[in-house]
Amino acid sequence: MLSRPKAKKQWFFSVCVYIVWITLVVMLREMTSIPPFLAYLFLLVAVIPLVIFDYRLSRAKQLGLAQKVRHKTKKLSAELARTAEAHRTQSEFLAHMSHELRTPLNAIMGFSAATAREAFGPIDNAIYKEYAEYIYQSGSHLLAVINDILDLSKMNAGQMKTHCHWIHLIELVNDALQMTIAYPGRPERKINILNDLSGIELFVDRQLIRQLLLNILSNAIKFTPQGGQISIRADVLETGNMDVTITDNGIGIPTDKIDYILRPFTQIENMMTKTHQGTGLGLTLSAKIMQLHNGELKIESVENKGTTIHLIFPAGSLRNLQMSIPDMGG
Repeated sequence: MLSRPKAKKQWFFSVCVYIVWITLVVMLREMTSIPPFLAYLFLLVAVIPLVIFDYRLSRAKQLGLAQKVRHKTKKLSAELARTAEAHRTQSEFLAHMSHELRTPLNAIMGFSAATAREAFGPIDNAIYKEYAEYIYQSGSHLLAVINDILDLSKMNAGQMKTHCHWIHLIELVNDALQMTIAYPGRPERKINILNDLSGIELFVDRQLIRQLLLNILSNAIKFTPQGGQISIRADVLETGNMDVTITDNGIGIPTDKIDYILRPFTQIENMMTKTHQGTGLGLTLSAKIMQLHNGELKIESVENKGTTIHLIFPAGSLRNLQMSIPDMGG
C-alpha cells in the first residue's frame, strides 16, 4: 500500500512538473508558430500524470483513515471487553458473597431478637434489652441494604432466575401493604385501591414482584407528607398489556431527574439536603425486575405535586381478567 507521505511527495512533484510544462508550452508557443490546438494537446497530456497522482494521494488518505478507524475500533473493542469482564467479575464476586454476608447478619438478628424477647430468661438491666432491640433494628436495616446490593449484582451478572406462577394481583398488593405498614417507625399514609384487583392473575415471580411493590410503596410513603394519599389501580391497555399504577401526592421528582433517578445509588435529594435514608437502589431494582418479566417501569412526576409509577406487564402474563377491556376499534 502506498503510504500517504510518499503519495503526497509524488503529487507535489507532479504539480511542479505541470507548472514547468505549462511554462515551456507557453514559451514554445510564443517563440514558434505551432498551432494552438497542438499547444492545448500538450497541456492536456501534462494533466494526465497530475490526475493520476492526485487520485493516488486521495486513495492513500482514504486507506490511512480506514486504517486509523480499524485501529481505534480494535482498541475500543478491547477496552470494552476488559470493562465488561471487570464488571462481570465484580458482579459475580458480590453475588457469591451472599452467603458470607447474610449468614452472620441473620445470626446477629436472631440472637439479638431472642435477647430482646428474653427468650432464655429475664434480663435484670432493661438497658441491655433496649440495646438488643437496637442491634436487631440495625441488623435488619443493614441486611436490607446488603440484599438490595446483592440482588442488583446478581441481575447485572445475569444470575437472577425467575420462578413464575399464576398469582392473584390482590395477594401481591396485600402482602406488600402488610409489610409496609408493619415497618417500624414508619408513619401511616392513606392508601386506596381504586378498582377491583381480585380477578386479575399475573404469571410472575411472587418474591420479586412483592419486593418490587414493597420498594415502590415504601418510596411513596417515604416521600409523601403526613396526611397524604397513595392510590393503586390496574387497567388493561389497548395493547392488551396490564398497567398497574401507584400514585402519590408527595414531593415529586423534577422532570430532568426522572431518567437520572433510575440509575443505581441515586436519590432525589442531594447529600446536603437529604432528609430520608436509603441506598437509592429501590427504583433501579424495580426497573430490572420488570425487565426480567418482559415488562417495563415508567415514571410520571411533577415536582411538589406527586409521582405515578407505571408497572406495565405484557399481555402474555395475564389471565382470567374480570375487568373491561378498552374497545380496540374492530
